[in-house]
Amino acid sequence: MVNKGFLCKVFALSCLIGMIVNEGCFSQQFSVGVKAGALLNWAHFGEKDDRSKFGSKPIPGYAGGFVISFPLKNKFSFLVEGGYSKKGRIVTHPENSTTDWLNTATYNMLDGSMALRKSYTFKFRKNIPAQWFFNIGPEINYVLNGKGNIKVGGPGYNYTILYRNDSIQDYHYMNYINANRWLFALDIGIGCKFPLHKNQSFTIELRFISGHTYLGKKGTGISATNQGHSFINILGYEDTLQTNLKSLNFSLTYVFDSDRQKRRMGKSTISQKK
Repeated sequence: MVNKGFLCKVFALSCLIGMIVNEGCFSQQFSVGVKAGALLNWAHFGEKDDRSKFGSKPIPGYAGGFVISFPLKNKFSFLVEGGYSKKGRIVTHPENSTTDWLNTATYNMLDGSMALRKSYTFKFRKNIPAQWFFNIGPEINYVLNGKGNIKVGGPGYNYTILYRNDSIQDYHYMNYINANRWLFALDIGIGCKFPLHKNQSFTIELRFISGHTYLGKKGTGISATNQGHSFINILGYEDTLQTNLKSLNFSLTYVFDSDRQKRRMGKSTISQKK
């Protein structure tokens, strides 16, 4: 059965794409840019029992990629972004009274997102107009691979994350059985755009990324009978895949604005008439 939440996300994407086609924003004006920024990630547990059993700590990461935007009416614009990010989670096990458990996992991801942005003009300095904006839209991530480290009151044990549908008995791997590698999220951001040279500008933005897809469904993990928990065969450590990722992203974007209609103004039409 198709997940209703997935259908809602597909419908939202379709509406945004339809808005672009109706506005005809691909024809004359657009902006392209490159962006990079820092991430602060943490895990959110889906089950009430897991929230009382496990703890979470923030872990830093980073992201980068490209941006293409198209102006719409009334100071609205449509953004398409793509790139790479390193996200992660730190899970603690506060119920363990004898040792201090700490599981740190990082994931390499390919990212894609779309957003609708509303801008407002203000004077940054005298005769220097700038803009502040807010935007909202969906994001999709694909997990390429991952690795981690489990500490039990010591230096820790490194492991590599595998996505296989069979159990393994190896101290160097944690296997995610029937896990989700496609992750959906909602992005909400606010920032400012400042002019530089002709047709160039840069933006600063703070964005909250709210992941909605769990890393694994209930019943996934190393063992098919673990009721939603995955176990790595290192000292019996217990973890849960029923978590989604939340992030704060602070980014800088260097933007080039293009207007093909203005570039054609003043050009000779003699050759065209000939």
